[in-house]
Amino acid sequence: MDAMKILFVTDHVILSPNRATLHFTAIEASRAGHSVTVLTTGLSFLSILRRDYRLRYYKLFNQSVDYHGIKSLIQWSIIHPQNLKSSALNSLARQLMSGYHINPTLDRHLGDSFDRIVVESGVSVSIYPELKRRYPAAKFTYLVNDDVLTLRMHPIVIESDRYMHADCDDVVICAPLLAERYTKGRLVEHGIDRDAFDKVYSSPYTDGRQSIVSIGTMLNDDDLLTSLAETLSDCDIHVIGPRPRSNVPVNLIMHGRLPFERTIPFIQHADVGLAPYKWRPNSEYLAESSLKIKQYEYCGIPVVCPDFAVGRYSQRIGYRAGNLNSARDAINTALSVGRSPTGLGARGWDEITALILDDSNGI
Repeated sequence: MDAMKILFVTDHVILSPNRATLHFTAIEASRAGHSVTVLTTGLSFLSILRRDYRLRYYKLFNQSVDYHGIKSLIQWSIIHPQNLKSSALNSLARQLMSGYHINPTLDRHLGDSFDRIVVESGVSVSIYPELKRRYPAAKFTYLVNDDVLTLRMHPIVIESDRYMHADCDDVVICAPLLAERYTKGRLVEHGIDRDAFDKVYSSPYTDGRQSIVSIGTMLNDDDLLTSLAETLSDCDIHVIGPRPRSNVPVNLIMHGRLPFERTIPFIQHADVGLAPYKWRPNSEYLAESSLKIKQYEYCGIPVVCPDFAVGRYSQRIGYRAGNLNSARDAINTALSVGRSPTGLGARGWDEITALILDDSNGI
């Protein structure tokens, strides 16, 4: 594949030490010789109300920053499309939010042309029409890593999602069940950073205690985690990602956000990998798309997740979403099952990225 100028548009910050699908994809595209720019959207004064972790990068807002050869642009705006948890408030704010656009201070950093523009599902999709006007010669790929309906995003984002799916050149979905909504989508499933996960790390856990790990923030059932810690007093539950909370059981250990590399030992040496998703409409696609579950399975630890995230994977141990007794029993079963072979069933992100950028292929 010839080298391209690629713009990734996402709600993620490429500078973050945490890692999501977009981080791996952009980094591998740069390693493959493409010129990569990452534009981060979805930050405004509304983000302060949510205590958005991305606010820590405020000194870099609306500037160009080099990240290992990748140009990072973090957009800050007055307002952006955000679900205000009330249909009345969403309607009242709609006119203001519909004006969301690329901040003019970024114009000189974005450049005049791109060969490929990859827009990830999220707030980013709401600026697709503007991007298309600015870069009419670019080929557009819609990278659907999550269903905006399941995430309950603002109606503007949901409408933009539908428009981009219908209008853009290429749609990539990460799970077969997403094809029900994204009928144009070609399937490219998530990968694994095999170089990182194949290393051997020292255990971060206390000897003699059974350790359960829960990673990530998406649809996290915080109340269930607290209740599980209370009822499983002989286990430690390590939670990585969510903001630490006070007044939790002593065996619910909240680490906050950790760099990707520091997270891996917690997975490798855990007795159980927990994916405590809340149920939302259409959330069944998480059975195929959940990156944390894929990482748990690659490391060979038993996986406990809600029934809807078990899917076709019989080795996963399911429980009724939100049900404490069911989740406790699933964890006890997992502790008795033990580990499985490691390193199975995942492509590296270099392969995944090549497939995303080559629209003649899919998995």
